[in-house]
Amino acid sequence: MSILIISHDWTIRNVVEQVGMTCGYPSVVASSVQEAESKLAELGHEGVVLIVIDSDIWGEGGADLQLQARYLLQTWPGQYPGLPVVFLGTALQRYAILAAHPALVPFVTTPFSPHDLMQTLQPLLPQGNRPPPMPPSQPRSTDPNPGGGLLHEPPPGASPPCGL
Repeated sequence: MSILIISHDWTIRNVVEQVGMTCGYPSVVASSVQEAESKLAELGHEGVVLIVIDSDIWGEGGADLQLQARYLLQTWPGQYPGLPVVFLGTALQRYAILAAHPALVPFVTTPFSPHDLMQTLQPLLPQGNRPPPMPPSQPRSTDPNPGGGLLHEPPPGASPPCGL
């Protein structure tokens, strides 16, 4: 059972892979929705426990992002029932995806830490392999770019997810 990562960004893929592997889930990587659909057909629905999509595969936002997200969120639940999908991206991308499909969609906004990612992924992973619960995250800094990069460290006092 694997986590399917849809991203063309090496950093995103690496962080999701590390968090998944640390918690006992190997990853399968695709750089597009079409490639992901091929991998799902190859592995079978039972071979994937979670899909993580980097919204950057569709661009910064706007109509194309909304159309692609709407297609995926309307068709995949019928094709892959019970398979959770988590989106990663900017606040603008989050807004575009929620405008396309207002249902509750798990979303991790960049920049994020491995701790932030695990807080979202943990409840969606199957019970049998679930790592121990993590302490609640403390509020983030108001600095719009903490640490100067995509990722930042867990909040002070928080333990890293699954031993990261």
